[in-house]
Amino acid sequence: MSLHYVLEEMWGNHFFWTLEQQALVWNWTEKYFPNEQWDVQMNFIPDKSVVPLEDAIQIAWKAVSDVEGLPMSITETDFVTGVSYGISRIYAADYPPYYTIYFGIPLDEEDDQREPVTVYYSCNVSNFGEVMDSSYFPETKSPKEEKGIESPFEPLPYFETFGSWSIEEKAAFSKEWYSYMKEYKKIHPGYRGMYYYETCHAYGLPTDQDIGQDRAEKISRDALKRYGVSDDYINRASTHFYFDISNPEHKLWKVYLSTLFAAEVKYEDALGYFVTIASATGEVENVEVYEIGKTLENFR
Repeated sequence: MSLHYVLEEMWGNHFFWTLEQQALVWNWTEKYFPNEQWDVQMNFIPDKSVVPLEDAIQIAWKAVSDVEGLPMSITETDFVTGVSYGISRIYAADYPPYYTIYFGIPLDEEDDQREPVTVYYSCNVSNFGEVMDSSYFPETKSPKEEKGIESPFEPLPYFETFGSWSIEEKAAFSKEWYSYMKEYKKIHPGYRGMYYYETCHAYGLPTDQDIGQDRAEKISRDALKRYGVSDDYINRASTHFYFDISNPEHKLWKVYLSTLFAAEVKYEDALGYFVTIASATGEVENVEVYEIGKTLENFR
């Protein structure tokens, strides 16, 4: 019998588990049942910088009721609410966790062949209290999108995360979206979808005056050794490259190393290490480890 079913015997159906219980399950799973799967769900307890759960539920309900045209007499208290706060491991080094809110109605009678709650509506809410859409993740369609109303952003090729794109692809994306998103973020300061994070900096291509990608990778791996990272982690980690031209007078190689990128994960692995290198000289300017709860703007 799996841990999941044992805990359901103790705590009841997983739909009703609290955020604390879900985070505890993830902690136990990672510690006692470690695996190298990179598409499992990681659950956490939101820190104080995140919009409170009660507010997230209200935000989600308003988004659902507005789209569905529900009468004012129907409120979220007419449904049972299920909540989660986490992120798929594939995205965990690149993007922050988020809430998923479910609104459902329990079955009138117990039925071992059916889930005890029928979910009618769901909505994803960001740390900033924004209703999420598919420009955040492929599975976070907004209630509007579920009704056929398109997102203001065109879909990204989600079979790969942005970080894994080549520097040529990143440069082309940046050329198209960087200036537009600077204006968009002034109007929508709470937006934190992929287009936000991937336009925090302007990306381009190195010239003959800059060190090349292979050398930047070697420098970054050597920097991790000096930082105290184990040889085992460094050997298992794969790399994402960014060539930052936000300041044309001081261009930067940014090399993000993580075992998540190589699907070679072990228990207690750091989510990733970010090495910043002056492109003209090869000098290492910064090494930083990413942990859940850190702001991600600098990990680009």
